[in-house]
Amino acid sequence: MSPNSPATEEPTDLGGLVVVVTRPRMQGLVTARLLRSLGAEVMQFPVLDITALQNDAVCRNIGTDRLARADALIFVSANAVQFGMPLVRTWGGLAAQTKVFAIGQATAQALVANGVGAVISPDIGNDSEALLEMPQLRDVMGRHIVLVRGVSAGGSRTLLADTLMARGALLWPLECYQRQPVSPLPDEILELSARLQKRGVHGILVLSVETLDSLLTNIEQMRHSRTVTLLVSHPRIAAAARARGFKRIEVVPMGDNALPLALHRLKPALLGYQAEDIE
Repeated sequence: MSPNSPATEEPTDLGGLVVVVTRPRMQGLVTARLLRSLGAEVMQFPVLDITALQNDAVCRNIGTDRLARADALIFVSANAVQFGMPLVRTWGGLAAQTKVFAIGQATAQALVANGVGAVISPDIGNDSEALLEMPQLRDVMGRHIVLVRGVSAGGSRTLLADTLMARGALLWPLECYQRQPVSPLPDEILELSARLQKRGVHGILVLSVETLDSLLTNIEQMRHSRTVTLLVSHPRIAAAARARGFKRIEVVPMGDNALPLALHRLKPALLGYQAEDIE
């Protein structure tokens, strides 16, 4: 299937919105430029850092032999593509029989940009559950599958790996990047604190529970921190945010094509929230 989202003729005027981007700094810069080009005021507030993982033992465990025998490679994120595809090329590229799966459209787009011609991803959904529902991954008994993913200090979801192994797959994790919580620059912390105190933020983008927890660590002492609207990428993150005391949460798609349109449609609500504490 094509990872390209259909074009839309609906206008995407984001003028008047103030949006906080919590992605790693360089990735967040791309998002910030996109939203600013449509009129939004954007503040970067990176609370995660993503770097290549130098894991020689894992590399030796996968390497050319495992890659050549792989029936499937599954990339769990665009970061997995960024850090995993150079290793794939180093080990001789994809074998003819290897099918390439992406957990969602953003990951699929990243694979296409890296020269992968045929990418399989869910039509609906961008999570492990949606990927596991695909018929191509239901009967995997005895199949060699390389799972390209990252690691983090707080641990990662294991649903995808656990389910594939329970279905009989021979799974080889390729952990090629790591996520670490970080603190934004002091000036960024002061600026966000001032904006929150004045109710001057219409939404904070949050792409993972790990991002949510790092964000909370950095803003929990700020006034009105729990009443700001969170713009999250998955219902699972929304549930985690509610459990942590946030009151205003919107689930929005995070793809470069879909996010601006979603914000445009939410704009009246985001601008119209009353400036009073939500108890």
